[in-house]
Order: sequence, then structure tokens, then C-alpha cells
Amino acid sequence: MDMKRRFKVKISNVKVQNLQPEMLDLYLQFVIGGNFKEDYTTTPSGRRVLALGGKRGPSTKTELIRGIGKDETRIFSCHYECEYHGSYTNLKEECLEIEVWISNDFIFSNIQFRLGVTQDGH
Repeated sequence: MDMKRRFKVKISNVKVQNLQPEMLDLYLQFVIGGNFKEDYTTTPSGRRVLALGGKRGPSTKTELIRGIGKDETRIFSCHYECEYHGSYTNLKEECLEIEVWISNDFIFSNIQFRLGVTQDGH
């Protein structure tokens, strides 16, 4: 059995750059730990479906930054601290996800990009 440890996690002053041609209103969401996965599988009938598994760790969101122009860099003045409890094996199996959400005044926000690395490199 692996020995559980305490790790201090700090996230602050995250810098983003808009590489899209249009102006963006966006915020970030950080998910610390968890083994949540989204995978496409094929059913026996040949249809591709999205299969969800695992669980997400605790998360936090930044403030919304409006009007980020093309090639413009902005800083989210966020500061988040938490403790992660787990073994070194857990660190290999779980992940830190950074999600970029685009805000829209007319419809719900939608996720633009998700970055997270787990033990299989995805």
C-alpha cells in the first residue's frame, strides 16, 4: 500500500494569449486531481458514443475577462491554494486539468479547450 502524503497546490497569475482572429471573452477552470475520462467507444451496432468514467477532483474558476483581441496577452489575477492528499502513485494516475471556456451573452458558455495529462499521457 502506498503511503498517503499532503501536497500544497498553488495556482496564481495565469497568462493567456488569444491566437484566434476574433475577440474572446473567456475564463479558466482548474480541476485538481481526479481520474475523470471522456472516451469515444463504438457500440455493437457500430455507432460512436461518448463514454464518461471516473470522477473529477475539486475545481475552481477564474474571473471572466472580456474583449481579448487577436495576439493580445492578458493575465488572470487569480490565486488558488489547496491541499492534495494522495500517494506518489496517485499523482501518476490523477491529473490537473485546465479548461478554457468561452463566454457568450446569448447562449451558455462552451468549452473551447481542455488540457490534462494522466498516466497514459492523455
